[in-house]
Amino acid sequence: MRGKRKNSGYEWPDYISDALKVLTPPEKLTVSEWAEKYRILDSKSSARPGPWRNHVTPYLKEIMDEFNSIETEEIIFIKPTQVGGTEALNNALGYVVMQDPSPVMIVYPTEPLAEHVSENRLQPMLKLQPELKKRFNELRTSKLEIQCEDMFIALAGSNSPSGLSSRPVKYVLLDEVDKYPGASKKEADPIKLAKERTKTFPDRKIFLASTPTLRTGHIWKAKENADIEKHYFVPCPHCGDYIELKLQQIKWSQDDKFHMLIRLKLQNTFVKNVVESLKIDINQPC
Repeated sequence: MRGKRKNSGYEWPDYISDALKVLTPPEKLTVSEWAEKYRILDSKSSARPGPWRNHVTPYLKEIMDEFNSIETEEIIFIKPTQVGGTEALNNALGYVVMQDPSPVMIVYPTEPLAEHVSENRLQPMLKLQPELKKRFNELRTSKLEIQCEDMFIALAGSNSPSGLSSRPVKYVLLDEVDKYPGASKKEADPIKLAKERTKTFPDRKIFLASTPTLRTGHIWKAKENADIEKHYFVPCPHCGDYIELKLQQIKWSQDDKFHMLIRLKLQNTFVKNVVESLKIDINQPC
């Protein structure tokens, strides 16, 4: 006879306890809440290894949480370099693995890059966090197809049309899209090919992220076709009004040898941390 487990004062047979675990719904979390609770950054790919903290990159919070909006189908993230765009994508991926197991396709500029990211970022991420590790099937995983419980993650290069076809998926995550090739006479636009994979899912989600290049680039054209455009604003340290930092608003002093910033309208916490760490005097009136 199988053993019994004690639960809330009652003893349940193992087969009932095991069934209840399977039937338990996932936690009600947004992507940013999931990242704060479960995501762990490793020292191999992050300058700040350890638990993910939303306050470090607060501008990513609302972007990540758009994945939970039933009204949003496509998310377009235009960004500078090294601000966490790829990590926001990875957080969304981890959320899907734990909260909404569904087929995923991630597209990178080239197939070798997709293989590199799979081996050095995605698979280590899945093995580092205990709950993700439970769902990760390493034995059945290859460089370009990661197998998890009740789902797969297909990785492709934008320069490989065959890798972008034949798989129906609910989530399409496209990284650094301005490095993708354009459409040619022989092959369709790689972004269009990837989006075609989601047609059978009414609740599909498509995420595009890139540093912009030209106005004719993929990410800028996607932005111009968006229904809603949002910018990141923070309170001015002097007057409290919410403002957006622009290049012409950064003024440099020529009076001291270090050319310190003495007037600054803050856009994000990275700039604020630089100001605080250098003890720059920003107590000048707006």
